[in-house]
Amino acid sequence: MAPHGGALAKMLLPFKLCLGGPIGRGDQVMSWIHYQDHINAIYFLLNKESISGAVNLVAPEPQSNSIFTQTLAKVLHRVAIFRMPEALLKVVLGESAVLLLDSQKVLPQKLVDSGFEFQFGSLEEALANLVGGS
Repeated sequence: MAPHGGALAKMLLPFKLCLGGPIGRGDQVMSWIHYQDHINAIYFLLNKESISGAVNLVAPEPQSNSIFTQTLAKVLHRVAIFRMPEALLKVVLGESAVLLLDSQKVLPQKLVDSGFEFQFGSLEEALANLVGGS
């Protein structure tokens, strides 16, 4: 996540206008990572020869879409009451809607086991750093 690009940047305006809210049922799991942790993890991996293979660059605490949206609203001092209907999302995005409606619970097990320490391990902490005071 970064405040000036990607999914978070696209969410900010609706949330700032109190038009944000959960997508579909809101129970789909979302994995996320603060951009600084992403950069630090890449640097860590480049300097750790003992790690090989695929490594999940995500924060250690994936959250449901409902928790994510409530946390973002809290950090922005807004409400998040408008749910995006699943059917509308499918009409607008077509097959791409599954990217927002399906769970993607990914954990950074290899990173954690190798001793990497996240600077922003909790969602609220990460969002506060990225958009707090916006």
